[in-house]
Amino acid sequence: MHALRRGCNRRWELCGINPAVLRQQMGHASAAMTALYTGEIPLEHVQAEFSSKIGNQIVVLENMENEAFA
Repeated sequence: MHALRRGCNRRWELCGINPAVLRQQMGHASAAMTALYTGEIPLEHVQAEFSSKIGNQIVVLENMENEAFA
């Protein structure tokens, strides 16, 4: 569960969510606490891990999600 939470935090950060909103969503009392859980996982590492476990499926799902919002 902790990995999922950290992954969501990182994804929101990469999307450009305001750090104050991100901190509130995560339930952290301070920016220092949020900083412990953001920016630590390079996007390339996340993509490589998903690719090794899920393969092309993540790209297909993200494309479907993007088309739904377009």
